[in-house]
Amino acid sequence: MDDLVSWLQSLREPPFRILTHGEDLDGIFSGSLAIAAFNGEVELEFMAPDESKNSMRTFDVTIDLPPPAGRTALFIDHHASNVHLLNRADISIFDPNAPSSAYLVKMSLLKDFPSSDLLERSVDFVSRVDKGEMDENVAKFSVVIRRIFRTRRKLLKEMAEELLEKLPSSGEDLTSLRIFESEWKAVEREVGGLLNWADALEKLRLEKTALVIDLRGYPGYIIPYLLYRARNSAYLVITMTEGKNSNIRASVRSSERSPISALELASKFGGGGHERASGMLIRESDMETIAKLLGERRIPVKVVSPASPHLD
Repeated sequence: MDDLVSWLQSLREPPFRILTHGEDLDGIFSGSLAIAAFNGEVELEFMAPDESKNSMRTFDVTIDLPPPAGRTALFIDHHASNVHLLNRADISIFDPNAPSSAYLVKMSLLKDFPSSDLLERSVDFVSRVDKGEMDENVAKFSVVIRRIFRTRRKLLKEMAEELLEKLPSSGEDLTSLRIFESEWKAVEREVGGLLNWADALEKLRLEKTALVIDLRGYPGYIIPYLLYRARNSAYLVITMTEGKNSNIRASVRSSERSPISALELASKFGGGGHERASGMLIRESDMETIAKLLGERRIPVKVVSPASPHLD
């Protein structure tokens, strides 16, 4: 369909119900672009992938998330793990080879907008971050996003509006946003000791190993900073935090040297995401299975936790 915006406008009166991922830059910036596409006439809502997948609510547009069980008119996404859910949407703009969902939103909903070098640079930056390129500023901003998602989700719309205004193209641009400074200070007050512990992860060199960081009992929003600090420490880095119903939420990152990718491991437990950055919900008993799977690839597992601060 040539004009998806007009098609949606023919279905109902605004505001349009937009659902997007609230835990990463790609999801929130995709929301920014949706605001532009519909001239601000949107009700923007944010969810995590497991929430969206099980939601019985109906949305006009779902972006960067599994489409909800309650259906969506338009689905825009690039996660290969969501291919089996395309029947939940009337129309899908789905491309696992696309660099980001923001790129697909730009191409599908903003294709008639005047070309802007600033917009192109911003979408390219978001795409690179979504593929795993991260500096310290991006890591800190990602922590702030997750903390806001955990405590005050409605504030994410304000962030999406400011991202649209500023069109960031660097980590420094992200940390210059009005909302960042006060939120990062709150992070430092809450988990300053954990930030210091994370800095020590950068010194670890565990060749051909899977590093498991057990964060149960600690705020999960700190994960992006931990993953950034541990990025060169092992073949695989897996963080574990408490999920609902006694589940464990696990984030997985894999290096290019790893014989098993993050996506391959996560997919074995019903998870998904990107080749080198994925997530999954597991049970405590699954850790033994994970250790066995990795052992078959000759990858030993080392578990660390802030509760046992020594990393040697």
